[in-house]
Amino acid sequence: MIRERIEERHGGHDRRCLLFLPDKAPARNLLLVLHGCGGTASWMAVETAMEAQAAAAGIVLAFPEATRADMGRPSHFLNNPPCWDDGAERPRPKPAPASDDAAWLCGLADRLRNRFGIDRLPVLAGFSNGAGMIAAAIVHGGERFGGAAFVCGYPRRPPAGKIHPVRSLFLMGAVDPLVPWEGGRAVLPWHPDPIAVPPMTERIGQWATASGAGEARPSCRQHSDWEEWTHAGPESESMVTVRRIARLGHHWPGGGGQWNDPASGSRRDDINAAAIIFDHFGMKK
Repeated sequence: MIRERIEERHGGHDRRCLLFLPDKAPARNLLLVLHGCGGTASWMAVETAMEAQAAAAGIVLAFPEATRADMGRPSHFLNNPPCWDDGAERPRPKPAPASDDAAWLCGLADRLRNRFGIDRLPVLAGFSNGAGMIAAAIVHGGERFGGAAFVCGYPRRPPAGKIHPVRSLFLMGAVDPLVPWEGGRAVLPWHPDPIAVPPMTERIGQWATASGAGEARPSCRQHSDWEEWTHAGPESESMVTVRRIARLGHHWPGGGGQWNDPASGSRRDDINAAAIIFDHFGMKK
């Protein structure tokens, strides 16, 4: 694929996005992929290991980068971590003041789609803090997006009312210590005080309700490595799909394995999140 770096000015800050463009197949789909707290665009591009699959399918990959509290200093995972303004109430880390992330991401999606002449609505994917951010972007301008993949993350705030319905996929770890499935307390790397985490069934259910979907129903697809259920929309189509992956901690399944902190729990390198996302949203067609 052809790699390109975009630099834009938004909200008083220099914003960056790393692009991967298919060099042979025509561009048919656009996928924006958001890193978690402490990550960067280039780190996420390696961690998701999407490049080869996207090239064959004609998918333009965009890896936007969050701001950091001190934009005058380089990124550092612990001391100056990039962080999306996802609506979470955490003491640290924090994005730069007035980052206006939701507006920037919505505008970026529009500009990239127009630039490459892509007819289909773009899909968002996000890991951890990036997953919380894609929810905030959809609340801000959901009509721009055709799908949303939440990986080991969730909407940090329940929607205040109805939102534009965007087909959503949640890939969640059954043993994620930072996003515990039953809710509780989690300790993040940046401060010693635990933060409160809601039960995932509660928060995902609120997202489904705001999207106009009904109660969760077990999926007919059974697999030894995960449990799956869906919330159907008004036309009985699958609006929100939840897949809880056994033995998965706080990691991108099938990723590059760049993060090995025991506090993040166990990896699943035998499950490919990229392939699941591409298939779920029909991006290979």
